[in-house]
Amino acid sequence: MDPLPKTVLCIDDDEDDRQFICEAINLADPTIRVIHAESGIKGVVMLKEMEDNKEVPCLIILDVNMPVMDGRETLVEIRKLDPQVPVILFTTGIMATTKELKELITKHHAELQGKPSNMKEIVAAVQKMLSYCA
Repeated sequence: MDPLPKTVLCIDDDEDDRQFICEAINLADPTIRVIHAESGIKGVVMLKEMEDNKEVPCLIILDVNMPVMDGRETLVEIRKLDPQVPVILFTTGIMATTKELKELITKHHAELQGKPSNMKEIVAAVQKMLSYCA
């Protein structure tokens, strides 16, 4: 019986960003399955369903700036479900990162990654992120 493929859960409200991440992951490692959620709420629901099915993602890529439930709130909810799964907050505003966000990231054992501006940089960033799936 073949093992389940490694899965990355990508939570981002921007369809283009989700597509770029998916393409970059496919280029870096085509064996990794990517599941998308277009909101923090849907991402938390998907993680709960995955956990109920004993299918834990090897990585969660989480956008910081989303409507309704932003990345900060989503991170807190993710940690209630799974304190171990690696989470990388992906944001365009890394230079404007607040002290509050840095403290939240430290408290909830996550990392911060700026969103690159071109596909070559996205692939490089994703390759680094996928080290959690090794």
